[in-house]
Amino acid sequence: METLLNMLKHIKWAKLSLVALLLAAIAATLFLGSCKDNDPQVPTGLDDNMVKVVFTAKANNKDFAMDTKYTLTAEGFNYKFELLKFYLSKLYLVKTDGSQVLLKDIEMIDFRTDKPNLSVAAKVDAGEYKEITFGVGVDSVSNVADPSTYPANHPLSLTNGTYWDMGSQYRFLLLEGRLDTMQTDSFNVPFVVHTGTNELYRTKTLSHYVKFTKGDTKVITIEVDVDKFLSGIDFENKHVSHTIGGGFDIAKNIADNFVSSLSIKQ
Repeated sequence: METLLNMLKHIKWAKLSLVALLLAAIAATLFLGSCKDNDPQVPTGLDDNMVKVVFTAKANNKDFAMDTKYTLTAEGFNYKFELLKFYLSKLYLVKTDGSQVLLKDIEMIDFRTDKPNLSVAAKVDAGEYKEITFGVGVDSVSNVADPSTYPANHPLSLTNGTYWDMGSQYRFLLLEGRLDTMQTDSFNVPFVVHTGTNELYRTKTLSHYVKFTKGDTKVITIEVDVDKFLSGIDFENKHVSHTIGGGFDIAKNIADNFVSSLSIKQ
């Protein structure tokens, strides 16, 4: 009889313990829920905001396209592009307080129709930004790096065909095409300009205000004015330059003209 009474007591306490646990769980849930409603939201910033920098080009005040006829009236010839690509380096957004946010260390911008690569996307922190700044070319440290150490999908790998074995450095801006110097649509004069060497590394800063708060996606479009960066070049008589080994003056003019031709497209 005593044993039976003890068993009943244990069962009673077990039920009470289970009820107590259930009540404690319900109370905890209600407490946490009320705390969550009152707590301030923690901004995620970097995870929510995205910027996309897009490169476009125009020629003769029209959208630029490869293998399309354009005219430089002042120079008196027509031209077509078969290759236009360049290295974009140290791409930063600059906040209104002067601090910088790195978007991309190095990228190859390529206008070829079959292998286009015209944009860079990156996450950014919340804040107000006043400028975008970048280099055209490869910075002096990366310019002497061994290209074989990079994976095939890296902008500085050998697969991109931009490394100069003879100069042990990279080509920065590559433009190739054909000229129609007689304006007869013959396009019988090829032109090739490859800029390079640390001396021709150029930087560009463009004023552009943009504000990120939370969950924003913004697009910044940078336009290349092809007519502008070709103007004043004596292509009819000097249409080949590899920077090294002759034609440095053409390469320098192209490097200077190119950065001058870049602007924010509104």
